[in-house]
Amino acid sequence: MRNILVPALFVTVALAAWLTLSAQTVVPIARSSQADAANSTAFSAEDIAIARGCWGGTPAHWKRLAGSALRTEVLSGGLVTSVAFSPDGRMLASGCGGGAVKLWDVATGQELRTLSGLKSPVKSVAFSPDGRMLASASGSGTINDAINDTARLWDVATGRGRPAVAPGGSGLDGVDAVAFSPDGSVFVTADDYPPDGSIKLWDAATGQYIRSVFAQAGVVIAVAFGGDGHTMAAVTRGGSVTQWDAATGGELRTFSIGGADTIVRMSFAFSPDGHTIATGSGRGDVQLWDVATGHKLSTLPNDAGAVCSIAFSPDGRTLASGINSRIAIWDIATGQEIRILRGHTQHVYALAFSPDGRTLASGSYDKTIKIWDVATGQMVRTLGTPSPIIASASIF
Repeated sequence: MRNILVPALFVTVALAAWLTLSAQTVVPIARSSQADAANSTAFSAEDIAIARGCWGGTPAHWKRLAGSALRTEVLSGGLVTSVAFSPDGRMLASGCGGGAVKLWDVATGQELRTLSGLKSPVKSVAFSPDGRMLASASGSGTINDAINDTARLWDVATGRGRPAVAPGGSGLDGVDAVAFSPDGSVFVTADDYPPDGSIKLWDAATGQYIRSVFAQAGVVIAVAFGGDGHTMAAVTRGGSVTQWDAATGGELRTFSIGGADTIVRMSFAFSPDGHTIATGSGRGDVQLWDVATGHKLSTLPNDAGAVCSIAFSPDGRTLASGINSRIAIWDIATGQEIRILRGHTQHVYALAFSPDGRTLASGSYDKTIKIWDVATGQMVRTLGTPSPIIASASIF
């Protein structure tokens, strides 16, 4: 069985509450199902895999909750799990829990293209430095290894994609994170299975496998290069940070940032220069760490709820954190909260600053992406259509 990241407890509790409250009419979904004596809803292994990939939990838990409302919501693919701006700031990529990657025109808010073919949740998206390629990370989290989604490289202009192929010709079983080197020559994939902390380096031009390195304490959930491209660092589910020499793969150092019980997926961010890491806690605190020494630099306190997402501005001076349905903007030097952005109706799972730092994109459980003016805190536009089920069920 694949080792799947387990999000905060509030997500599972909220979903259980929503399933109890929702009386939405069933929308038939074309998907093969497998008979299961313990599951009278004919909820397939793939369905359960997607649910687990989005929100964690055990197979038994999802069999108990496998009602028609959950089937409709999970397979509609609306939950926005990741966002990334193109290097010129004109395009936004979004990954969703249903397995699609969408490209958006930032100026007009129009959807440009859907990159389809993935069957499992998209956990991370990243543009190449020249903006011509997009990498997506998908991990199926299946209970029977029936789905074999991988890291994929997409041609932004044509929408064509190709999977990364592991040594020996096999596909990757699941990927939690992808990132490009600053010069665009290399991209890395962080595998979520086997749970050995493995990270693979690939030639971005040819797709040729280069080498693997291994982080401490299990599954890698965030990876980044230093601004100079000479170092690479990763955060694991077990709460450790490992740093390597990017050219040789030699390990430089490892340090702990807390136990696994404090780790919430997508509440990590590396600063643009790779020297600082920000982590979120279930209490709402954001902590800043020095990657070189492992020392905690500061804590940005907040008692409004769990931090579901974090992003640094391109100049590294400002931090955005998604706290429930709100977004807090912080001045890192002073530790002061600058402003709060309100507009989402559910938890904010993804944040990204535009390359010039003037715009912030946020992706939420409410199925929308919102574009914000960072200087004024005003919402510029909304991409996508919120779910009537989610918007009307005030359960958080």
